[in-house]
Amino acid sequence: MGSRGFDRRRSNDSKGGQNPDEKAKPVVKQGVYKKFQDSFNLKTNLDYLDFWMNSLASLAFQHPSHGQDIEPGSDVQLPVVFLVCTHADKPYHDRDPFEIANEVYGTLKERPYSAHLFDVYCVDNTKSGSESECQEVKRLRQDVLSVSKELPHVKEVIPVKWLKYEKTLQCMKKEGQKWISLATAKCVACNQCEIESKDEFKTLLNFLHDLRILIHFDDTAELKDMVVLDTQWLIDVFKKVITVKPYHWKEKPFVDLWCRLEKEGILEEKLLEHVWKPLILHKETSESLIAIMERFSLLCSWPLPDVSGDKQYLVPSMLKSHPPEAVTKLVSTAHMPSLVLKFESGKVPSGLFPRLVLQFFLWAKERFWSSVKPKMYHSFVRFFLSKDAGDSVILLCHSCYIEVVYHRGSVDDGLGNALRYQRSMDICYKEHELTCVRVICRQFGLILECMRNQFCWLNSMRYTMGIICPVCREQSANDYCDKHQSLDCKEEDCLHFWSQSD
Repeated sequence: MGSRGFDRRRSNDSKGGQNPDEKAKPVVKQGVYKKFQDSFNLKTNLDYLDFWMNSLASLAFQHPSHGQDIEPGSDVQLPVVFLVCTHADKPYHDRDPFEIANEVYGTLKERPYSAHLFDVYCVDNTKSGSESECQEVKRLRQDVLSVSKELPHVKEVIPVKWLKYEKTLQCMKKEGQKWISLATAKCVACNQCEIESKDEFKTLLNFLHDLRILIHFDDTAELKDMVVLDTQWLIDVFKKVITVKPYHWKEKPFVDLWCRLEKEGILEEKLLEHVWKPLILHKETSESLIAIMERFSLLCSWPLPDVSGDKQYLVPSMLKSHPPEAVTKLVSTAHMPSLVLKFESGKVPSGLFPRLVLQFFLWAKERFWSSVKPKMYHSFVRFFLSKDAGDSVILLCHSCYIEVVYHRGSVDDGLGNALRYQRSMDICYKEHELTCVRVICRQFGLILECMRNQFCWLNSMRYTMGIICPVCREQSANDYCDKHQSLDCKEEDCLHFWSQSD
């Protein structure tokens, strides 16, 4: 999704569990021997829509047109999003479909990305293709046409040689070329299309990238040299890595590696070479593809090589969710208040958490961690300290913030836990614990700043660092919450935080 364009985002208002506020259907994943459900994921249908909008806004920020109105005086910014609520003919619980659509739209309009939303449309699926066409479809078509005429690139003058270059690349794609080197792309531009200026060629590549006619990144040397012509081929290559292949007798030599990917989320280099072998002929191509996947956190280099010394990669999408009750119970037994990284956007940026975990692990590997294997789950990681195998550092990713917990293994879960909050302001911590927490806090700040400079989609990331108020976490400080209309509200965005400045 480029910042130049617009997108139609669909929300399903039909019966059968599509209530926006209901828990979403569990994600079904393919295992080596059977399919399984990630039943501990507590996201609602609306949460997924919110997550997508946050991702779009963060990715759009890197583009020069970010914040640009579709026309002077307009309150809608690029890229423009049309929210289409389908199945108006059979809304859940027989509610008024327009009421449901307006509630979803109103919730999203309260978010920081609201300027990207153009309007909401409530579509009756039964009228598709019939003489009595749905009026909302007509309105949607008219608005899309109107907005498309105001897009910046529509009014741009496109040189004929640019169009010739695009047509030449399309012919190369039809001939079976999935990608070409940057040198080849330059040669075609210069020799066949009379595009000799380096600046013009760079502008042209960015233009075609925004339109998704090709894919090209110039962040690093590995990324810069590859120009992808077939975007579907790129997706298919990625799918080979982030999904588990069901058992087949031909895969028997690699079955242990497939099982490890399924259970631990660790992809070994030997398996990567195996699944990519039919698609990729050169090692340099493989390195470029790995760089693209790392850029978007589809996988991350894992710093613990196997016995053979081969590389390993962490595939975040393969990590399973941990039972939330067990995580809550574990965190509640920590005797020190949690460190919190709270984000101005109201959501943890997409792809940030696995990267943060990896960088934190690398930094502390030689200083703190014990030989005890870390526990890795989706949105939950626990590292054990070298001085005491019972002590650990817990990283927990919520929807609005990341929580870092220093946990003392010997803490009492009974009376001591109850007394902790009564004397939370006067408790005496061990000196080495305080030192460790200070160092961890400072390091997280350094890691986040490095990541903001390294990854373009994190350029807009704004955050504050502090602690969760121990009193509010146990009992809500608010008698009544106007935002969520409930007593003793404990929603994430209503928790009381003490920032570093406080």
